Amino acid sequence: MKKYFLLLFLLLNFFIIEDVYALTYEEVDQSVLQYNISNFLLKDENIILNGWAVTDNHQNLTGNDTHEYSLLLVNQDTGKELIYNAELKSVDKTRLMKASEETKVCSNYFDGHKCYYKYTKVGFEFIIPIRDLEDDAEYSIKLRIYEKLINKRYQLSIYALGIDNSYEYKGVKYQLYSDIKKTSIDILEGYLYVRSGPGQNYSIRQSSISCYSGKS
Repeated sequence: MKKYFLLLFLLLNFFIIEDVYALTYEEVDQSVLQYNISNFLLKDENIILNGWAVTDNHQNLTGNDTHEYSLLLVNQDTGKELIYNAELKSVDKTRLMKASEETKVCSNYFDGHKCYYKYTKVGFEFIIPIRDLEDDAEYSIKLRIYEKLINKRYQLSIYALGIDNSYEYKGVKYQLYSDIKKTSIDILEGYLYVRSGPGQNYSIRQSSISCYSGKS
């Protein structure tokens, strides 16, 4: 028996899934909700997922009173949904997201002046008990954030590069993987943000990019 995790990544997703969670959480792409998956493994009787995620120019993300993360798992055969809340971790991405010329910290939400937001608690850890997962099942995963100060909820399908690990626990085989063959990326036009030098201490620079065919 195997239990599968399928991580699907859609860069531009224009479709809203019609269920109770989609009515609450707006489907977005990485221009709104930016994330990184740093750890994804099976440990004892749990699947552990670590990473960080931020939203740009919305509000400060500094603790449990400002935001929360959750994970939506959907059984691809039955449609059954599981939801897990994250423990916030002290990961600071303030310098990564702020422009070099911004020197003033914003209030809790945007006040119309030139300022930057603090992202000091944007790490997360999800613990998923394997007893919750059905046998011979495949799950898609969506990362969600609830920004409490502005009452906004966003979600997107997540993709973690290079994950294809198999584990065996108590006679049951588990496979954690990302199926890149099912990845669809549409590029229309946008902006490319880069830094003027290596590392997070250098200022952000912006450049426009485009794709003639509209698809890559």
